[in-house]
Amino acid sequence: MDVIEYFKLYLDPALLGRRIDLENFPIYQEENVQMWWEDYLKALYEHIAEHINTALREYGLGSRVIEVFRKIVKKAGFAEYENHSVHIKLTEAEAAAVYTAKNSNHQESVHQRSLDIGSASNPSSGGSSLKEGDVLLICDSGGGTTDISVVKVISVQRCKEYEDETEEVVETMLFEIIFAPQGIPVGSVSIDDSFKEVVESRLKLIQPEAVENLNIKAAVRDMNKRDFQSIKTRFGDDLETKLPERRLSLRVPGLDGRFSHERAGISNGRMNFTRTEIQQLFDKNLKEIFSFIGNQLSRIKSHERVTHFVISGGLGSSKYVQRRIVETYGPSQGIKILVSRDPQMAVCKGLVIDRVHELKYRTSLLKVRYCRFSYGVLFDDKKLLSRQAKEPSAIKNNKKRAAQRIHWLIIEGNPISQEESISQKISRPITAAEDGYIVWKDVIFMSRAPSGRLPGKSDEGDALQVCEIDSKLDSNTLAQHLNDADTNRTPPFWNRKFRKNVPTFEYEIFVFPAAVNLNFEVQFEGTVVGSGSIPVEWQLMDFGELQQNTDQPAAEAQESAT
Repeated sequence: MDVIEYFKLYLDPALLGRRIDLENFPIYQEENVQMWWEDYLKALYEHIAEHINTALREYGLGSRVIEVFRKIVKKAGFAEYENHSVHIKLTEAEAAAVYTAKNSNHQESVHQRSLDIGSASNPSSGGSSLKEGDVLLICDSGGGTTDISVVKVISVQRCKEYEDETEEVVETMLFEIIFAPQGIPVGSVSIDDSFKEVVESRLKLIQPEAVENLNIKAAVRDMNKRDFQSIKTRFGDDLETKLPERRLSLRVPGLDGRFSHERAGISNGRMNFTRTEIQQLFDKNLKEIFSFIGNQLSRIKSHERVTHFVISGGLGSSKYVQRRIVETYGPSQGIKILVSRDPQMAVCKGLVIDRVHELKYRTSLLKVRYCRFSYGVLFDDKKLLSRQAKEPSAIKNNKKRAAQRIHWLIIEGNPISQEESISQKISRPITAAEDGYIVWKDVIFMSRAPSGRLPGKSDEGDALQVCEIDSKLDSNTLAQHLNDADTNRTPPFWNRKFRKNVPTFEYEIFVFPAAVNLNFEVQFEGTVVGSGSIPVEWQLMDFGELQQNTDQPAAEAQESAT
């Protein structure tokens, strides 16, 4: 049975195509990648379920890629049962930020460890406490990607927690995201790819007739999977750096133990590398990572001053990588470098910490976001009825109605707090019931226009329809809540000749921001009757340049909706 490795990134067609070109393997097809993901997540789900049912029984715990991933997760068995659900909450960098910065026990200063650069202080002194106003750049460098997020500590709260009847006061930090999470497909696996390229180029120097049974592709994969992983994870450790310069030798599968080839660097069936050659494999990829980090720091420099640089992730646990980061971004730039105490688990634990905090206090630790674009909902503007002859009209229930306007729920650049619900009440005429239900659609529009020049109507500017929310309301439920006074209301004098009185009902649309999408809910009297979701991007904000919406048509639309 063949083992498929490093398929995390291949949900992205562009990266999958690059891998197909590199490996020339027909097995790397989109349907195969989705099958591998499903198999992997199914096994993971079964393991989690088994673990909860055994070890934890005593506690009574009962853009396209993301959508594809969400569907695969559900097909794998997650959210299969009534009380189970799937939520895509935080990005990797955001989760690492929550884990690393929530409590000073989760972090330690790299400066407190002897890295042979500058002076080292007492390593037992613990982490570096954070305070309100501190700005953290979190770099989560793992196997396949390096992700960066920038957050600001907006408050430090002391909360009482109880465990085994013992009271403990815990510091909880709340953050706002001031820089949208960004990522590049460079990580530990990129170093593996560089290593495999070197090994393959060396083995190709050997004349085929000189050896028997040498499968170059198989030998490269085996050498990377075994000996090189041990060398890679230890590279830069204090003990390793203090050893004298020596050659690192890896056995080449398929070669006789007596085989040697000087140009290929092979002696007695083993391929030799110097420490400098291994370092070059790291530096080749760190150059790309540091260029990415430098670009992000340059973009934020005029907005905020980064006080802490947080390292997490599998590659971030490398002592060599940490040393290079300190040399590049540490004391010389006045930034304190912190590393997660458990960098490889920072993302997983951060998700759990944020979820536990949400269950306890009904709010995420990441409190404020800024949206890159504006999103709104269509509504019928009653104030335009007097101008009906001049407005494009829509036909509803065989009646002429004013052109639909857009109420902008989320406006580009405005802060979005998770503690405050975003909602809009909408009035709609009652239509004929279908199988005992009133059904309708709400349409969500998006605009890339600046906040002061948002289109006021669906046919203006760059207004783009991005989502339809289907809602269904039991007609009996509606009848119980109808307001007789509203139902029997006399129409305005200027419209009595043109229409019969049409009863209306009122409902509310809510928006819930998440890490990678906006979730919409349609509620009637507190009951959810419809929902939808769209992908969304968050952005860096210049707090000194936030402007109020001064565009008259947009302001008029907001007033009309209310």
